[in-house]
Amino acid sequence: LDTMCQGQIRPKKQLAFMCLKDHPIARYILAEMLQRGFAPSLVIQEVSKISEKQLGRCLEFMDTSDPDCTIPPTIAEQLCGISEIEFMEVSNHNNEQCEQKLREFDPELVILGRTRIIKDNIISTAKTGCLNAHPGVLPECRGSNTPLWALLHDMPVGATCHFIDVGIDTGDICEVAEVPVSRHSSWRKTYRQTLELGGQLMANAVAMHQDGTLQRTKQPEGDFKCFSMITPEEIQQVEERLARQEYKLYAD
Repeated sequence: LDTMCQGQIRPKKQLAFMCLKDHPIARYILAEMLQRGFAPSLVIQEVSKISEKQLGRCLEFMDTSDPDCTIPPTIAEQLCGISEIEFMEVSNHNNEQCEQKLREFDPELVILGRTRIIKDNIISTAKTGCLNAHPGVLPECRGSNTPLWALLHDMPVGATCHFIDVGIDTGDICEVAEVPVSRHSSWRKTYRQTLELGGQLMANAVAMHQDGTLQRTKQPEGDFKCFSMITPEEIQQVEERLARQEYKLYAD
């Protein structure tokens, strides 16, 4: 490994990092990667109405007014001073500009720090594939807002690092871990913990990819639920269930 400035390390195998602008899970992932010495050589951030909407909704769910809520610095702030990392912004990760840049860069692995659904023209640019950190336990809990759906349906809460394919959260799994849910935890805290865990699992996968030990396991076939966006009424149901301590998988 070649030493970079700021004490960072250039991985042996080229990494690209893609994310929606300043999304919290992207910030957790990048912070974990930089802390462990795995700086991507290319960062492509999408700035769009989708990125703005996703950021606002995620920050609302996390409740940033809570003193216990800590989020790493923005993507640009984390990259400040590391001149070896190329940074660019696009309006859509699936567009020709992004594809062309990735094909020129020829990455071994693309790390996804929360993106829109990525199409095959982008997936195919990475030799090994594209890794995603999903805030849910796969294959049982696919789709959107999965920590809340898990709490509503008595499912384990956690995160999964997996390769993506053209399906929704259906690609090969690298690592799964659960978040222990306390009777005294709010759903917002549990939500934050899944994002933090996703960052840790992604950094684990990058480390294993670099030393050649990354394993991938195909997801079993089955009619697994793919959840849609949760409604305010359903969030209220989650709050009421937790207030009555009706969730069946408490760690305590």
